[in-house]
Amino acid sequence: MHQSVMDYIALAAAGDEVLEVGSLDVNGSPRALFPAASRYIGLDMRPGPGVDVVGMASELANWTPAQFDVALYCETIEHDLTPWLSLAGMARVLRPGGLLVVTGRGIDHAYCDECSHGRPHAFGMHGEPNDYWRLTPETLPALLPLFGFRVLDHRPDPQAPGYFATAIIREGATP
Repeated sequence: MHQSVMDYIALAAAGDEVLEVGSLDVNGSPRALFPAASRYIGLDMRPGPGVDVVGMASELANWTPAQFDVALYCETIEHDLTPWLSLAGMARVLRPGGLLVVTGRGIDHAYCDECSHGRPHAFGMHGEPNDYWRLTPETLPALLPLFGFRVLDHRPDPQAPGYFATAIIREGATP
């Protein structure tokens, strides 16, 4: 994970029980940002560093509900074949008032007509293991409420094409 992603996650780095979806440590882990957490579970489809549970994020619908204060879905949404199932599962496992932090890659501005924003233009396809989706400015504010989340913050990644969002699960939300 590049530095701007870690900096964004650090803004929400509070919570006693944390779920990290897509936790395989390929290029950095936010786990160290949560030193006070009594429980930190890393879920990924492949075993390896940072992975506590091997499984698919889309299977979170089968997990015990309302058990986490924070869910991290960082640099993973573009690699998730069914992000709508994963988001529904995260809504299920978060306690009412729990936070969801999402970061993901956007459209590479090398293909864009509006390149006056001054941000880098290099973030092409990258498999880990596959690359399915790219975010636009509208994606997260439109998608997250469909699963019972209220978006608290949404912004572009200042370091590379991508977007960040923090959302809270609404009381009584049933995705």
